[in-house]
Amino acid sequence: MSWKPLCALNEVEPGSMKVIQIYDSRFLVLRAAEGSALVVPPTCPHMTADLCDGFFDGEVLTCAKHLWQWSCKDGSMMGIAEVPLLVYPSR
Repeated sequence: MSWKPLCALNEVEPGSMKVIQIYDSRFLVLRAAEGSALVVPPTCPHMTADLCDGFFDGEVLTCAKHLWQWSCKDGSMMGIAEVPLLVYPSR
């Protein structure tokens, strides 16, 4: 697999998220409060709501539309979520 640069880690503040557009694809970079990063699709797997309109506290991402939640450590389900987030390999 060849790696494609999305952004430099320091372009996303700890505890925040940023949408990155590469050609015709969009990615959501979540930067945990402790500094690690996770790259996921920018839409909710439930009803494709835009996750950047949601809430991110540096540990948990919450979809604003139906309040599904995921861990920013690994995209695992939390709360009422029924599907984990797809996580793209990143470094």
